[in-house]
Amino acid sequence: MARTMGMEVLEQKIEKAKAKVIRTKAAHDNAVDELQVLLDKQTALRADKIMKAIASSDKTYAEILHFIEGEKRGTIQEKGFRRKKSGS
Repeated sequence: MARTMGMEVLEQKIEKAKAKVIRTKAAHDNAVDELQVLLDKQTALRADKIMKAIASSDKTYAEILHFIEGEKRGTIQEKGFRRKKSGS
């Protein structure tokens, strides 16, 4: 009899644990969804800010694109700019 009661208690604990997992998974999923919405809003705001900066810039589209994509080689040194040596 004690073994049967032990099994019933164990099964009840298992059911409670399953219910807890379901609740916490739902809370996790909701938190992930909320985070994604916030990240999407952040991305949109950043894109809008970049577009406004480009629109008000005196640089050409090609110059801006060139800057963003970066040049293939170290252009800072090629254009005569030198890094300051640390400690000098």
